Amino acid sequence: MISKVFHCSATVEKPHGGPYQKFQKLLDKCRWFRSITDGERVAVKMHFGEPGNIRYLRPIWAAVVVDALKQAGAKPFLCDTTVLYVSPRRQAESYLQVAYRHGFHPEAVGCPVVIAGGEDDPGIEVEVPEYRLLPRVRVSRILWDADRLVSLAHATLHMQFPMAASLKNIGMGCAVQSTKKAMHGARGKETIYLSTEAATLDGAKVMIRKFDGRLLAIDIAMDITPDCDCWNKTELPVVPDQGIFISEDPVAVDKAVHDFVVQAPAYPGSKADLSGETRGTDKSELVYPDMKTAKFWEVVEEAGCGSISYQLERL
Repeated sequence: MISKVFHCSATVEKPHGGPYQKFQKLLDKCRWFRSITDGERVAVKMHFGEPGNIRYLRPIWAAVVVDALKQAGAKPFLCDTTVLYVSPRRQAESYLQVAYRHGFHPEAVGCPVVIAGGEDDPGIEVEVPEYRLLPRVRVSRILWDADRLVSLAHATLHMQFPMAASLKNIGMGCAVQSTKKAMHGARGKETIYLSTEAATLDGAKVMIRKFDGRLLAIDIAMDITPDCDCWNKTELPVVPDQGIFISEDPVAVDKAVHDFVVQAPAYPGSKADLSGETRGTDKSELVYPDMKTAKFWEVVEEAGCGSISYQLERL
């Protein structure tokens, strides 16, 4: 099966304008918005940034999505879940203050901002069909009870994932702390990284199937750092900005971003800027030599979360 992926570059082009204007036009092209029923509660799952990190998604991206959802008659809210490690993001109340400090205030984004997965949201246990490592996962009830789900992901590299974008945002990002711990501690036949990836895909599968036809995946491939937004320090991006990618298939949208990053030149002075030509070279394996990118996409395809084959429709 071949999935459609909408894409626009990060440059200014006539007559489309710059990334802001292009993003609005890409969302307008998505038939997904035209199937929304008035009053549907739509969770926009995203990362609000770790304190000390400066390359998390700008709030304006969320505001554009919220505007499009409200225009379609939906009632959106922005949402992320609490984390395992020592951080203000470990507790819902302090994470909410982080979100506000980073610009994700209801008055700025146009909708409520909710932190899930804390003490007031122990999650709902869901069985994973045809699981790889986790037969059951606990996901945020706040996210599970929404009528629709939008993954608004910042595409980055990651020491455990060749491409950390919508699949990780949905799979691990929608889980409560107990399941996040199980994902990080997963042990299978593969290496520890591939085991974590497979366990995360178990989490992604239940959300993707729950929101079948009601899920939209958006990857903002700008400031593509070598680490995810949970890192409290910020490195240079590994490649120049690659634009915006949108699909109803989170596997296809992540694979498209990955392919663009492979073909892109390294960002000067970055961790991927090694001697020699870097176009056509896997940046994840350049930065993390133990990364097994080809095996990762095999695991993704076997997980049944979507298709790695896609048709690109450019703006």
